Amino acid sequence: MPGSLPGPLPFGDADDEIPLPLRSKERTRDFLQLKDPPPHPKPATAVPPRAPIGSSLMWDGGRSPPVFSDAVFLMISLYDIFSIDESRLGSGIFRKHNKIDPPLGTRGKQGKFSPSLQKKPVPQPVRFSRWMQLIRKKPRVRHFDTPIPISTDLRVVKLRYSPARHFLGQTTFVREKRYMEMFERAQIGKMSLRNRLAMAPMGTNGLTDIDCGYGRRLIDFYEARAKGGLGMVMTGAAVTNVELEGGIAHFLPRIDTPAYMGRLSELADAMHNHDCKLVLQLTAGFGRVNFLENNPIPPISASENVCFLDPTVTTRAMTKEEIQQIVISYATSAGMAAIAGVDAISIQGYGGYLIDQFMSSLWNKRDDEYGGDLDGRMRFAMEILGATRAAVGDMPIIFKFTPDHYIEGGRQLEEGIEIAKRLEAAGVDALHVDAGCYEAWNRVIPSMYEKPGSQLDLVKEIKKIATVPVIGHGKLGNPALAKSVFDEEIADFVCLGRPLLADPEWPNKVRAGLDKDITPCISCNDACIGRGYEMKYLGCTVNARCGMETTYAPAPAIDPKKKVLVIGGGPGGMEAARLAAERGLDVTLWEKGEELGGKLIPAAVPSFKKDLVPLLNYLKHGVEQAGVKVELNKDATADAIEAFGADHVIVATGSKFAPPPIPGIEGSNVYSSAELFTDAPDVGSNVVVIGAGLCGSEVAAELAVAMGKKVTLVEMADQVVPEGTNIPTLMGIHSLLAQGQVDIRTSTKVVEITEDGIVAEKDGEAENIPCDSIIMATGYVPDPSLRDEVEKLVPHCVAVGDSVKVGKILNAIWGGFNASRVID
Repeated sequence: MPGSLPGPLPFGDADDEIPLPLRSKERTRDFLQLKDPPPHPKPATAVPPRAPIGSSLMWDGGRSPPVFSDAVFLMISLYDIFSIDESRLGSGIFRKHNKIDPPLGTRGKQGKFSPSLQKKPVPQPVRFSRWMQLIRKKPRVRHFDTPIPISTDLRVVKLRYSPARHFLGQTTFVREKRYMEMFERAQIGKMSLRNRLAMAPMGTNGLTDIDCGYGRRLIDFYEARAKGGLGMVMTGAAVTNVELEGGIAHFLPRIDTPAYMGRLSELADAMHNHDCKLVLQLTAGFGRVNFLENNPIPPISASENVCFLDPTVTTRAMTKEEIQQIVISYATSAGMAAIAGVDAISIQGYGGYLIDQFMSSLWNKRDDEYGGDLDGRMRFAMEILGATRAAVGDMPIIFKFTPDHYIEGGRQLEEGIEIAKRLEAAGVDALHVDAGCYEAWNRVIPSMYEKPGSQLDLVKEIKKIATVPVIGHGKLGNPALAKSVFDEEIADFVCLGRPLLADPEWPNKVRAGLDKDITPCISCNDACIGRGYEMKYLGCTVNARCGMETTYAPAPAIDPKKKVLVIGGGPGGMEAARLAAERGLDVTLWEKGEELGGKLIPAAVPSFKKDLVPLLNYLKHGVEQAGVKVELNKDATADAIEAFGADHVIVATGSKFAPPPIPGIEGSNVYSSAELFTDAPDVGSNVVVIGAGLCGSEVAAELAVAMGKKVTLVEMADQVVPEGTNIPTLMGIHSLLAQGQVDIRTSTKVVEITEDGIVAEKDGEAENIPCDSIIMATGYVPDPSLRDEVEKLVPHCVAVGDSVKVGKILNAIWGGFNASRVID
């Protein structure tokens, strides 16, 4: 904001927020030429106007820069901590030096000699992010010869008092910036990145062109994330060969012929327009985890292996000629990607996919040069790596691998560490660490039942032995948790997958201090994973625009005077009210209860479902920020609705409890699942849960694992959790039920409820199951009665969520979003 700078800045209290304008280019040049620094600013008494954290105050470049701009240059003693490459002083580049190895006056890791190491360094300006690393943690043991550009991104920060031991006998103040390391520039090989945040590779089912090319819809999807502030976007796997495999290879993006290069180039340009690098992940194939349905090509693998999706089908072992065909195809695709403008290649060597099947002794039983010991099992991966290097030259290559499969007979960490060492010696530019495999898919793609940062233990172990950058991911959507990855030196880069589906603007919002405005990922896997197995396009439960970035972009309301009444304050109602208000409509929300949230409130109570708490808070915050008029304890009667005079009414009243007609269902020892978590009744030590769908299974797991109850789970169907539940969630809930030692009774019908328990029938035989309480996790049905009544009173009425059909959070939020989006 030229011409609007504050006056001299005081040395305020530790919590004062003080705007710091950009330094002048002239002063930067003076410092880099080792001229005497200007005197330190004297304290002043006037307090300047405050500015919100994250805002930038620009200097207009006049002769007299702001007084406090001098303090941008902290003069510290660099002896034995930093070395200055004198040949690069003109470009403002410093190199970090370890005082242990190499010794002063010797060559660095890359053989570059720094003459300044032979003499005592003089005090030099160092950017704040590097200095803050010094005072917060010990210098790293390794030597980094990578140029570190001086930062010019100075924003509103907080000042805090600091000891002066590293200053020249002075007492001064130090800039402290939220998430500083996360947003500093970084390097992978020759690729310079604006920050340390990346989008993790994820499947993009349904977003490609009909021929599996990178069409406009997929480009819009990635561009929204690049625009959101990422340093690099790592794409989902692109297919390099469709001759040896069918199945999933015909649903993913392709780069196996030059016909796909033009659209890939368009994607690269879209990334670069936002100063974001494009990393293309290439796959060698899927092997035993490939789709089998309607796939005429028999599955292949390193050896004969049982297929994951159908254990009755066995793969055949690939021939040496086929292995070489894959290697050539892979390198050819990488070469075409380089020509198209891609910045780096990621090799898909993790998670039990084809390359990983070759590297694992569990799936590789070959007795030729591609099997046997680790050298043989890694030969396929090494040949792909070597051929790719030959095709792309010095373009960075990232290898994504799995140090621990977390299954019996699979790879364990000790071998994973050895693999990391060999990959680094072979010339990869970065290691991307994953965990698990398809048999432990909830470790690869954590469900809401897994803890945040679920893969960081493995990432930390690889970081200890690696000298190339390490990339980590795994439920890191909480900004504070992502920050801790850098604070504790667990990884050099943080990869975000599903959090960026939920909110493409995650980086920008974190940088601006708008954490409350971040749409949180709830790790439900319903729209991102589950829809893929249903052959539907990629989506996100909490972001109805995901995958429809352009088509579903809300437009300002044509007539902002229109009155919209939303009835029901659950997730669907809150989403509908928020979007309608943001579009400029006059919105009122009626909720019959004492607070907003609906069934999301009891759903967030279980100890392993705390991922829902941020969503509940976000939806409430969104309603408030959008300016929705909220009326609690409000009954939506026909007379009240008619008197309100709304132009549009959105009914989001949810479902009602209608228990099955079981004798004794009205007993005092019977509770609904919602009552269990809202009223917290004393259910005793022995509990029966009726209904083993996802809701009932979660209730049983919470009672058994968190509360220590003895639990019997009764289900009429022949399985626990209905068919169609996504694999990570299914594995996660089964793991919890096993942990709680829940007694599962499938194909069992409850014929009576007594004061002492239930009478259940299986295969025509009745059994008494004693218990203290019975929890009904079934019997919820939609209630369209209000909608039917309202339709007679107002010109436009639509029902969303459970009031139409009992479903998931996805159905409620998507229904609410689209109901408001289409109001004209």
